[in-house]
Amino acid sequence: MEETFGKRLRSLRERKAMTRKYLAHEAGISIAYLKALEEDRPVLFPDISERLADALETTADYLLSGSNPLLQMSLDNLRAYLEEQNLPPTETNLLKAVVPEKAKNRSRSPLDAGDFKAIVENYRSHSAIAGICWRCGSGVPDEAGDRCPNCRTLWYSPDN
Repeated sequence: MEETFGKRLRSLRERKAMTRKYLAHEAGISIAYLKALEEDRPVLFPDISERLADALETTADYLLSGSNPLLQMSLDNLRAYLEEQNLPPTETNLLKAVVPEKAKNRSRSPLDAGDFKAIVENYRSHSAIAGICWRCGSGVPDEAGDRCPNCRTLWYSPDN
């Protein structure tokens, strides 16, 4: 079944936990008109789609057609980033899994190297807290507490 403008609109509104009343107010339209748009009934005017997109922090292009150029740009940026970096498979797979979902929720700009680095740093710091090597996924650090016993990678801490 094809996803329509109204279904995308309602899905985004619900995902952002917005009421119809709130979104209608933010977009400067009536609640009844918003309800009708979600039900794919009336004609949509271009300025309305822009105002709804702004309120939902997405693009009018996505609302109208379902296409998401920011997702494609984010994936292109990720491909380039992975070619430049020598990340272990665990982090490469993490980025490949996380980036599409994060990119779908972007409003005006694609994800870039800074975003990818932040995702990896967050993963590394949580791995250290959980007692897992960020590079190979093995357990406890060596006796000195500074290297993984399996791959000898320095144990990650946010300070290094």
